[in-house]
Order: sequence, then C-alpha cells, then structure tokens
Amino acid sequence: MAEAMRPCCISRMADVPGPRTNGDARQERGSGFSGRKTPHSPCPPTGLGRSPREMRPVAAETKMKYATITSKRAGRLWTSPHRLGWSLVELMVVLAMLVVVAAITIPHAASGAGPSGQAAARTLVSDLLSAQMDAVALQEYRRVHFFDDGRGWCVVVVESDALNDSFDEATAVYMTDEVESQGQGQFAIIDFQQDGRFRNVSIATAAFDGDNREVTFDPGGGVVANNGSPGLGGMVQIDSGQTSWQIQVAPLTGHITVSEVAGANP
Repeated sequence: MAEAMRPCCISRMADVPGPRTNGDARQERGSGFSGRKTPHSPCPPTGLGRSPREMRPVAAETKMKYATITSKRAGRLWTSPHRLGWSLVELMVVLAMLVVVAAITIPHAASGAGPSGQAAARTLVSDLLSAQMDAVALQEYRRVHFFDDGRGWCVVVVESDALNDSFDEATAVYMTDEVESQGQGQFAIIDFQQDGRFRNVSIATAAFDGDNREVTFDPGGGVVANNGSPGLGGMVQIDSGQTSWQIQVAPLTGHITVSEVAGANP
C-alpha cells in the first residue's frame, strides 16, 4: 500500500502540522489565512511531463480496454455496444434460416396450389348459388354439370321435358356469366386447363343422386333428380396440391356447405 502511494501525496501529507493550539487559532483569525495544508489536495496527473506523442499509446490502450469489456448476462457472453458488425457465425446462422424458409415457401408459392384451390372452391359455390337463384327468379331449371375428365364444370339451362337427356357439350345451352367466365364467351363455363386462375386444380369427385355428375335446381330452388323426383343431394371434391375442398349440396333444400380437408394426394 505504501509503495503504491504517489510521492506527491506523501510530500503533501508530510506538511500537515499537528494539533492546533489556541495561539495558532488566534493567529489564523488575525491574518485571515491558515497555513494548514489539507491531505486531500489533488495530486498532479500521472501523465504530467509527458509529450502528446507519448500519451497516445496510453489513450489507445485505455479505449481498447473499455471497448472489449465482456460480462456474463443471462447465460451468454455480452459485449459492449462498441462492436461494429456481425460475427461470421451469426451471419451463417441467419443465412441457414433464410435457406430453410425459402425451401419451404418457394415451391408452394410457385405451384399456386393453395390459392388456386381456394379460388376454385369459391367460384364453384358462386356458380351453384347463381344457378339456384336464377332458377327461382326465372321459374326454370338450371343444371351444374361437372366434366368427366375433372377439368371443371358448366351451368346449363334445362327444359322441364329434357331433364333426363344426357349432357352434350356441343348443343348445350349455357347460362350467361359476365363476371366469372374468362375466355368462354361470357358463358358459365369453368375450364381449369384454359383458365390461368386455377393451376394444379382438378375435380376429384362429383356424385349426386348416387353416381350422377350433375345437380339440377328446380324453380323452387331445391334439387331434383333427372327423372323429376326430389333429389338426394351430393358432394363435389376439389383437389389442389395436398389440400382438398368438399362442397356439399343438401337434399331437397339445396343448402350448400364448404369444408376444407387436408391430406389430399398431391
């Protein structure tokens, strides 16, 4: 302890006198100045007498020491905010995370399976409702026919005496649709192969009144079979990637419900 004490402080401590007497106190009051020296007088800095060139290494060493202080915080090594960038390990971790995310999202986005399947399901529900309301409004029969190869469907006008006739794509009378139809002459025809909105989409199942691939709405809005009797309803399944959508048409009333089913074959 004595060796570490500065010489200047030792010399100042040596000048401090002993206890004062009454005469000393009277002399200080008379002169207005006390010759007593305090042991707490500041010592001159350690760099006194050094040139600025000699002080530069000391300043640089002090700055570096404060910039590299580290401590344990929350179980990890924490550094002072003087760091200038990311470490190589941190950059590699971020890059690996980006690669994993890209590998998952890019193929799914490129295929368009999810959005295309949802769009096809919404369009089918819209066409079913349009056929049902058109039949009620015009007091006629409307039929939604699903193509055998699963490429889509169409909405046709059916006469009451032709309910049992087979579908003929060349002679069918299609219902007009100025909104949803694209490239079909404003007719209610949805063809996945010709419509860019529905990529990787297909009709997997279409079964009404047993194994019939079409559903017919009567002037009251209910479903009927091809022989004119009350219909039993049915279901349509749209596959898109690994997800499918099932559109149910209830018997008699023709009430329509939609449910999403995961795990369909890609």
